[in-house]
Parts: sequence; structure tokens; C-alpha cells
Amino acid sequence: ARHGTGHSQEDMYAIRSHSISHMRLPDAVVFPNSEEEVQSLISLAARKGWCLIPFGGGTNVSHATWCPSKDVDP
Repeated sequence: ARHGTGHSQEDMYAIRSHSISHMRLPDAVVFPNSEEEVQSLISLAARKGWCLIPFGGGTNVSHATWCPSKDVDP
């Protein structure tokens, strides 16, 4: 769940109150080591229809790390 949430007050409350069950969390987390690995991952995701969510600083103030709801499953 760590890379499916950030450090916003809302995220911390959800984690600490064990109320993240309503949140959709990532199926996998990858740590590419090079630009080539990123390009390969993007190509594979495009072929397979996967949703990629980049992880930056981890603050998640814009909720950018939240997975889309299952109602909006790509």
C-alpha cells in the first residue's frame, strides 16, 4: 500500500485508521534502472492495456498516485 498512497493528511488518516479497503491499490510496483527500462515498460503497458501511474516525491497532494476506481478500469 505504500506506493498506492502518499503523505497527505487524508492518506495518513486512511492508512492509520485501516480504512484503505475502499481504495484501489497497485497490482505491482516497479523500479526501473534506466530510460530503456522505462521505455520497455511503457511499450508493454500499451500492448497489455495496463494503467501506469508514475511515483514522484510521494506527497500525493494532488492524489496523482491513487489508482483509478474499478468503475473506470482501463
